[in-house]
Amino acid sequence: MINIVYYIHEDDRVIEESINFLSFQTINNSDYQKNYTILKNEKFKTSIKYINLKNIDVINKNIKELIEKEKNCLPMVTINDNLFCKKRILTIKELSKLLDIGFNIQEQEDF
Repeated sequence: MINIVYYIHEDDRVIEESINFLSFQTINNSDYQKNYTILKNEKFKTSIKYINLKNIDVINKNIKELIEKEKNCLPMVTINDNLFCKKRILTIKELSKLLDIGFNIQEQEDF
């Protein structure tokens, strides 16, 4: 089982609007995860934890300590409870490689 957790500051709208985050949201639902399990014969779980720096409510003790020590470390990503990256989120390429899936992204051009 692969467990991917995004820790994001509760006011971080820039990350929420990024193409990398929108790609993550695509797979952050139970229907997608059920289909993935059927196709790949492997389970994965995703979650997004919005962090309030005044009241850091995080179960993972190591991650909680890191956030308390380095207030500017967000956003960060853990995979199977281990820190994968901090001050950023997974790129589409990293997410694709991790789950052995592809993404087809369509962006609207500004005219």
